[in-house]
Amino acid sequence: MTVLPSIRYNFEPNESFQTYIGVAAGPSLMTGNQLGYQEQGSHFLFNDYITIGAYLGENKEWEVSWSWRHLSNADMFLPNPGIDVPFSFSLGKRF
Repeated sequence: MTVLPSIRYNFEPNESFQTYIGVAAGPSLMTGNQLGYQEQGSHFLFNDYITIGAYLGENKEWEVSWSWRHLSNADMFLPNPGIDVPFSFSLGKRF
């Protein structure tokens, strides 16, 4: 379970695209204390995201974005190796 409030700033649009930057951070509760191959000190983690993206097309119906993500328990419980997902690419279309 995750609660992830986010803030997004949309830059001034032009005729064919509008860029944005966003951040999100919040707590997560995992079903286990394994994160990939790494053992975490608890089931509790924080998720942090930074996203850069753009809406494309005549009606801005396409969205493309790149995100960086970090997960850790902020050294509240040991061990806390954390994990970074340095590249997440997303492509979407509104209907």
